[in-house]
Amino acid sequence: MPVREVVDSFIDNAYEQLLSPTAITLLKVMIADNKRVAPLSQRWERSVLDPYLRVQQDVIDRCVARGLLRRSPMTERFTMAISPLIYMAIRAMVLESADPDEVDRQRESHRQLLYLLLEP
Repeated sequence: MPVREVVDSFIDNAYEQLLSPTAITLLKVMIADNKRVAPLSQRWERSVLDPYLRVQQDVIDRCVARGLLRRSPMTERFTMAISPLIYMAIRAMVLESADPDEVDRQRESHRQLLYLLLEP
């Protein structure tokens, strides 16, 4: 699959999932009640987040080894790829909503950044 198709799919799915009202509410609760729900947060991290990130990093490592992606700081630690999205989630939590136009601009800039950093 071409890099741009992979990036497009990654960006579209990630923004849809993490900026959904349900996800924003869940993030707010996890932050606000972290002391009270710490065991649940830690279990979620170990059972959901860490395995997901490992799979993503493994895919990226294989693509770099095959020459499909250019080695860069982004591929060395692929969690960097979601940093702009995390910014938008925090912004949505603080402002109580996400301006759709701003989300679209951020999503497109994020997409272009990944093209730039990942294409061989």
